[in-house]
Amino acid sequence: MPASFSSVGLTDEKVVTVFVGAEGDILGSDNVNEEIESRLYTKEELRNLINECSDLCSRSQLVSFWIASK
Repeated sequence: MPASFSSVGLTDEKVVTVFVGAEGDILGSDNVNEEIESRLYTKEELRNLINECSDLCSRSQLVSFWIASK
């Protein structure tokens, strides 16, 4: 997806979302400064997450809606 500003008007920082295929095990982050959780979701689980989770950033919501609708 094209780069977009993460906080329009507050910073010139941009974020890029990339879709890839990968194999192997999912490992969590070992960085104590990051709150990162890795997990695989079915489309149904993703739909439920969208409806139940109130702290997804807008880009995560948009990508999740797009994936769940396919």
